Amino acid sequence: MERKKYYITLDQAMTGISEVKTEDNKIQYEIRVTEREKEQIQQLLERINEEDVEPQEILLRPFNEDAADRDKEKMGEDMQKLYSYLYDYGTERTRAFLEQLREN
Repeated sequence: MERKKYYITLDQAMTGISEVKTEDNKIQYEIRVTEREKEQIQQLLERINEEDVEPQEILLRPFNEDAADRDKEKMGEDMQKLYSYLYDYGTERTRAFLEQLREN
């Protein structure tokens, strides 16, 4: 299958996958993936967005630390999986950037 170039944006205001690189100040990770791999990453991004804790959720359960810990753990696992995808499918520039992040 043919691999196409996509850009992954990880920003609180906007998280997603796009064929177009934006020129604003957002960090975008360039990857090359098949359509199937793109769909897997899109599903993972959607799950991460759903897991993002909203302030009103904190107010609904302010003292339920077990639930908060479970939410953080699940989101951490998904973010780790996403960064693995970014490294595995990333361009040389993306991999170099991720390796630099790992060192810091």
